[in-house]
Amino acid sequence: MLLKWQMLLLVLMLLLAFATGWWARDALAAIDRMEEAARQAQAMREAVAGARAEEQRLQKVTNDALEKQARDSARVAANLAAELHGLRDRADRAERMSADSRAACAGADGRELSRPDAEFLARLAARADEQRAALSACYAVLDGLQNDRKK
Repeated sequence: MLLKWQMLLLVLMLLLAFATGWWARDALAAIDRMEEAARQAQAMREAVAGARAEEQRLQKVTNDALEKQARDSARVAANLAAELHGLRDRADRAERMSADSRAACAGADGRELSRPDAEFLARLAARADEQRAALSACYAVLDGLQNDRKK
């Protein structure tokens, strides 16, 4: 009878040892998974911080270019206003120009232009300056991006 109880006790101890080993294996695997998740989370935080720093740098390049474009646009608008103010005393376009007045037109420097024609050309020049300022801003942003790619 004693042998039976000893055998039963031995089987119970083996079952307990097996269950403890199984639990320990699962616990160690869970710890490994948590450590790997922590490493991945740290790598993700570092990647996000690097991406955020790069985004801020590129945003600064863009903001600087847009600020310069705004300054250029303000300068163009001021120049246009001054030019249009200076043209207000010019004569209107004559309905018909005689052959004598065409022949008397000495140069092509714009002094002979009528007010509407001069205003048209001044506005056209201002639009061209606006486009130049916008193109310059685009180039500045693209140069900032290209310099980043070279690094």
